[in-house]
Amino acid sequence: MIYFQPFLVFGSAYFLKYLKKMGYKTFDSIIDESYDEEEDNDKRFNMVTDEINCLCKMSIDEVHDIYLRVQDVLKYNYNHFLSEHKVMGIEFFK
Repeated sequence: MIYFQPFLVFGSAYFLKYLKKMGYKTFDSIIDESYDEEEDNDKRFNMVTDEINCLCKMSIDEVHDIYLRVQDVLKYNYNHFLSEHKVMGIEFFK
């Protein structure tokens, strides 16, 4: 979140749902996040891998355009992360 990078999650089912509940935004405008609701680990792994393969097939210009399109989400998540950790007494970037 603090590095301004879109992400996919190789993790347990419903992790993105949990992040959203915590107030973060995800990248459903550029990534098919249906993998998050797949409870079968093998299927979920394959779904995430398919999304990565789609991104890898894009040209550098396409990737750049996508990155520009999600700037608002990246900035939001960055600020949300910092504000949440400030509440917990953790300071970053002194």
